[in-house]
Amino acid sequence: MNKDCFKHALYFGLMMAGLFVLHFMLSTQDNGIFILGTAILQLATPIVAIALAIDCRKTINNNSFTYGQSMQYFWWLFSSASLVATAIIFAYTKWINTTLLINLQNRAFEVFSDMGDSLTNLGITQQQVEVSLNNGFSPKIFAISNFFSYMLTSLIISLIGSFFVRKKK
Repeated sequence: MNKDCFKHALYFGLMMAGLFVLHFMLSTQDNGIFILGTAILQLATPIVAIALAIDCRKTINNNSFTYGQSMQYFWWLFSSASLVATAIIFAYTKWINTTLLINLQNRAFEVFSDMGDSLTNLGITQQQVEVSLNNGFSPKIFAISNFFSYMLTSLIISLIGSFFVRKKK
């Protein structure tokens, strides 16, 4: 992949980060309209990413992209987007909305309390659940899990999207 494609991916990675953060912000709301917005963003993300890769192929790479080049483009696009979005989500949960993770943790406790017998049958004690939930809802762990979630999603989009983007002369 040439240097200009790399710049294109990093530049538009900021836009993708905006989509990721908007998706995150909408997903923290309980309103039905926001849930619909979250679903729309989930559908829009791969479409936007593929459109950006095709734009790079056409405008920068002489309308030619191999499968490997498109995978590399997606890697840089989503890596930059994931890093920026993760940093924003960390700042949001650490300093802006400090009660978000506490509320999520309380909901998780309720869900796991309702599953008490099922967890006991699996050999998981209530104490193990509490330790896991107490450790898993820090801003740092939450941000890291979001980063890996974004990267896993981007891998899936990249594997499939590269088939649509590739084009040999």
